[in-house]
Amino acid sequence: MPAPKPDSTKQHFVLDLETLAIDPRAVVTEIAIVELKTGAAFNCIINPLEQQENGFIQSEETISWHLKRDPSYVMKLAHNGIKGISAAEKFVTFLTEAKAISGKEPVIWCQGTDFDIPIITHFLRKYLGVNKNPWAYNNVRDIRTLAAMFPEVPYVKGNHTALGDAQCSAAFLNQAAWYNPTIAAYLGLTLE
Repeated sequence: MPAPKPDSTKQHFVLDLETLAIDPRAVVTEIAIVELKTGAAFNCIINPLEQQENGFIQSEETISWHLKRDPSYVMKLAHNGIKGISAAEKFVTFLTEAKAISGKEPVIWCQGTDFDIPIITHFLRKYLGVNKNPWAYNNVRDIRTLAAMFPEVPYVKGNHTALGDAQCSAAFLNQAAWYNPTIAAYLGLTLE
């Protein structure tokens, strides 16, 4: 069987969020998105206080989890984070500009479609008033399913920062492409 040809109509990105709850209305503390082929990335830290004032929620369990990893985590966010509106605008601009440059439709990969996508969708709707994400609803993919289908492909977990986790997920997709030519073609990667 001949090797499949790379899909030239899609541009693949890996999205990761850090939040203060697991609810779709969660306070978002970090957004990162990495373009699969080039590694170009957008990453920001977001101030949680302003989000709480706008109706976003947090859970004590999630905050405790973050504080066990880094006792100063929440304070760092309050001092270094940008406003939610600014984060939403910059995130959408990154994807919109990438699409304008490449002429390709964005495909968003994340750990599971039941966490990152509902949360970023709520975040964008709340701040930008948009009812549409900068990607088509049917262009969302799940890395956990792919990892389960190919357990022989090593998957290294990130450091629980949005950027670190997105980069590790992108590395997994690239490794999976080397393992399976069909995956490489689907991702639009040529293996040399």
